[in-house]
Amino acid sequence: VSYLYKLSTFTGTAPVGQWPKLRIDRTNSEIYALSGDEIKVFDKNGMEIYQIPLVDDEGQAKEQLFISDAAVKKNGDILYLTQSYDKGKVLSSLVVANFRGEVLSRFELKNFPPDLSGFQAERMLNLDGLLYLANLSEMRVAVIDEEGSFQRAYEIKPLLLKKRNEESSRSRRRNASIPDEDLEMGDFAVDKAGNIVFTIPAAGRKMM
Repeated sequence: VSYLYKLSTFTGTAPVGQWPKLRIDRTNSEIYALSGDEIKVFDKNGMEIYQIPLVDDEGQAKEQLFISDAAVKKNGDILYLTQSYDKGKVLSSLVVANFRGEVLSRFELKNFPPDLSGFQAERMLNLDGLLYLANLSEMRVAVIDEEGSFQRAYEIKPLLLKKRNEESSRSRRRNASIPDEDLEMGDFAVDKAGNIVFTIPAAGRKMM
């Protein structure tokens, strides 16, 4: 790990909020910083080149889009992961926008198996035309194509619980005393081979 540069404008350091989500457009070597009310786009040298406001002048979400994450397609279009509410349920959907943030189309998640119906995604990453959607609290990752069709899913919590039971005799393991309800992902990433890397804040551990 080495220091590269500060994210900047022509007048100084660019404020991007306390905990922005950073997404990489590898095709155009650009960085997208998603904070609560805007997306800032930076070039490969960390210079801000564009802003996409997500709220209007009154602080309301534009086009009723409540965006929880974003990704960039190879053609430069932006994918928004959005949340909506229907009869007390949280529904996840995808919105396609151009590089200016103007909405082009919307579509729902589809072809999910019955046990994953109503899947609520909180994070989104893209890799080779596939989108990895994560529900952090349930420790589930669903993989879809760029049109929203289900491809496969990973149930991570059962695997961890099985591993913990197998290691129950080794009581000094740091995650042995974590209650099941506290076992959740802090965040996740996907490497080039498709391996999922995630953190467990309650255990202070990174796993793959």
